[in-house]
Amino acid sequence: MTACAVYIDSGLITIEQATLIVEKRIEERSTSAFTVIDTAASADYTRGMPVEIYDPDATVIFAGFIDTPGRARLSNQG
Repeated sequence: MTACAVYIDSGLITIEQATLIVEKRIEERSTSAFTVIDTAASADYTRGMPVEIYDPDATVIFAGFIDTPGRARLSNQG
C-alpha cells in the first residue's frame, strides 16, 4: 500500500515505507501493523489509542485501537 494517511490519536504520523499491513477478516477482528518513524523519539503510544488509516482517496480502510505498542531504537548504521 502506498500513499496512505495514518493517524494515531487524531495526529498524522509518518510510517516507514512498505511496513503497512491491513488484514481485513470476515466475522473476526481486522488488524493492522506498521512501523512509525519518530526521529525525535518523542512519541508515546499506549494501548487503547485510536488508529485510523485512509487510502489516497480519503476513504477509511482501517479504524481501530492500539493493542500492543512496541519501541525499537535503530543505530546510525540502520
